[in-house]
Amino acid sequence: MEANDLRSYISSHKNIFVLRNKQFRDSKLVIDGCNLYHTLYFTSGLDQAQGGEYGDFETVVRNFFKNLKECRIKPYVVLDGGDGGEDGDDGEFRNLKKKGEITIRKAHALSTGRLRNVLPILVKTVFVQILRKLEVPFVQCVAKAQWETAALANEWNCPVLSNKADFYIYDMKGGLLPLWSFQWNILSLLNQSGEKFVRAKEYFVERLRPRRRRLLPVFATIASNDDIHLDKGSLPNWAKPSKGSTATKDIDALFKWLSKFKKQKQAINGVLSHITDPAYSDKVHNVLTQGLEDYQLYLSSIAEFFTSGTALPDSSPCLPEWTLQQLAKGKLDTVVMDVLAKQRTVLSFPVENSLYSSSNRTSQPIRQTIYALLLGVTDGAYVEEYDREELEITSSRVEAVLPSKVVPNLQLETLKDVKYGALGSVLSYWPLGTQHATSCHLVGLGYKRIPNNLKLSYSMVAKAKQQFFRPRQRLALKHVSHYSFSTMFRPCQKCFASDFWVLYC
Repeated sequence: MEANDLRSYISSHKNIFVLRNKQFRDSKLVIDGCNLYHTLYFTSGLDQAQGGEYGDFETVVRNFFKNLKECRIKPYVVLDGGDGGEDGDDGEFRNLKKKGEITIRKAHALSTGRLRNVLPILVKTVFVQILRKLEVPFVQCVAKAQWETAALANEWNCPVLSNKADFYIYDMKGGLLPLWSFQWNILSLLNQSGEKFVRAKEYFVERLRPRRRRLLPVFATIASNDDIHLDKGSLPNWAKPSKGSTATKDIDALFKWLSKFKKQKQAINGVLSHITDPAYSDKVHNVLTQGLEDYQLYLSSIAEFFTSGTALPDSSPCLPEWTLQQLAKGKLDTVVMDVLAKQRTVLSFPVENSLYSSSNRTSQPIRQTIYALLLGVTDGAYVEEYDREELEITSSRVEAVLPSKVVPNLQLETLKDVKYGALGSVLSYWPLGTQHATSCHLVGLGYKRIPNNLKLSYSMVAKAKQQFFRPRQRLALKHVSHYSFSTMFRPCQKCFASDFWVLYC
């Protein structure tokens, strides 16, 4: 069973997960940022195959927050971070790789003319820029943001806006507003007062029957965790499932089977009693215990960030204090945390011809330099990169290498004081090393893997587009240029090495 199966089950069983109409206005709203920018982009009919329509995407995002303001709704956006940090869950990283494999296949299908939802690789960067322009409060978490999002909303007694299934499990005081039900683009008037509101559906765990409410975390942990595989034939009185796909039938049967237990501990013992392998039983027990803990809400660590700007706490000793502040403000990409904490990263997968090499290879020497700067070494350090090989996701150990012209003895603690001139030589690799220029290679180098401060000047890229790309490709890159060079480096402007990864990846 997977998280997608749980989501499908919840959406198809509204008799259990009861939704009620809501006239939403005049309130705080904690927003699942990643879910929001995915939904806004995919539901707005914007281009996915030609690199993205970021100008039109900005219009959609602006309209969304403008309508919230008209209803006196105060948004607080929470964004996902890295894959879990030094002590992060390897299951989360497996899910990340699995999502990468799915994206590769979707991107391939889209490149051949079939319709698939593939998010252009700069959407998150553009979304953060727009939030900053609109002065919408937001925070980027160190790891996955679901728990922090739910805890913040629970602390503030306001709802969460998201489509993710996890938020149906958290017992939040302010409840959940499913994003699919949130009619933000058609505002309604409240009686004759002229005040506006957004029509939505609201969901509360407390409206479930008491037994279902208590057992919901056990059910969700089993149903969404790939490490738990139950043989339904070994479970007595396996309930007769309702109609639906095989996966949702199994989830329905599991929910009905668990409902015979009164308490969480009884349900866990009931599951373990039908597992004969002691080692696997211990593993399942640990997963279930951790799952119950993960669904318990207490004070959020990001509330103080919104009120005072305090950096987020972190359990990993690999991350310097100054990186936490930049991560939280969205000025430092979460790949930095992945490299520092675990020396690994899953690269982005743009829409491209899968028969050719991945466009990420073009910028690998630049990433090698960034890895060396982050890890503070001159040789012997490697980062495990996950990239595309045709339609498969593969890993390779990439050495962290400093160019020969770079000042020696660079250290992470003093890196922000090193001037830009020491780093510029690595940029010469692209014009000298690329034999066959494509739009994906330009995106891979100029827009995704180099921060704004170090990107080629707008005039140079415009000339490159005229020289190397066909008219349709040039049109596809139109909106990307607008955002990529909005804060480009100017010769009279001081630039330090810390800017080298401010918007890296």
